[in-house]
Amino acid sequence: MRKTPDQSIYDAIYKISMQLGYATFNYLPDGKAPYPFVYVGETFNTSRRTKFNRYGDYVVRVHVYSNEPERNRKTVTEMRNAIENAFYGLKRTDGYQVLNHNTTGQIMDDNSTGTPLLHGVLSCEATLN
Repeated sequence: MRKTPDQSIYDAIYKISMQLGYATFNYLPDGKAPYPFVYVGETFNTSRRTKFNRYGDYVVRVHVYSNEPERNRKTVTEMRNAIENAFYGLKRTDGYQVLNHNTTGQIMDDNSTGTPLLHGVLSCEATLN
């Protein structure tokens, strides 16, 4: 059975993070996870179906967390940029053609664990056909 387009692009981005050597999760891990790590999180889609094909616009949100001393932004920025660069090289995944790559990102403070963290977010947007 063929994967859905949103699952296909999600898996491709997860694989990119793993191939870059990052500790990568498909869930937000507990406090025992080693920092820095990547959480491949939310997906959003706007699907369209034609008589012969299904295609649409897909967004996968990637989170990078770091607890580096003094919350060093460099680690988060480098990890986020490496994932972004590899994403732009993605042309096909599971039989789908990947078109119109776009990304948006931000880095913010995160105090959700009681430990000061830096939280980078990368939204990877693409059209699959």
